[in-house]
Amino acid sequence: MAISVLARGAAAAILRMLRYERYDSKYSASEACQNETMISATEYAGWPHCYRLTNGEVEVVVTTDVGPRVIRCGFAGGQNLFKEFRDQLGKSGEPDWQPRGGHRLWLAPESVDLSYGLDNSPVGAAIEGDSITLI
Repeated sequence: MAISVLARGAAAAILRMLRYERYDSKYSASEACQNETMISATEYAGWPHCYRLTNGEVEVVVTTDVGPRVIRCGFAGGQNLFKEFRDQLGKSGEPDWQPRGGHRLWLAPESVDLSYGLDNSPVGAAIEGDSITLI
């Protein structure tokens, strides 16, 4: 199973979700989405192999140490809007399913085998333009 994250699309979705506008009213959500999108390798919460996708206003962090999983979503430098289970961050290789936090792909209708399939192992990543695919 692969998950593709389009950085510009992710930023746009977050901004729409939050109905974001700067306090000084200089930028609307649609204008902020047009900022250049950057993807960079980073460490996050003890996982050394992560990628940060940002347009300077909002950011998404995906980890390839376990997954596929989007572990962070929020304003750049701000609070993570996704739940994090602190005692599980930075770990991998457990024999059973871990909620960890963040967000992973859910299927409908929900299936125990697929929805709760182990994602405790590393995954691959392919970057192309302003998108990243976790494999």
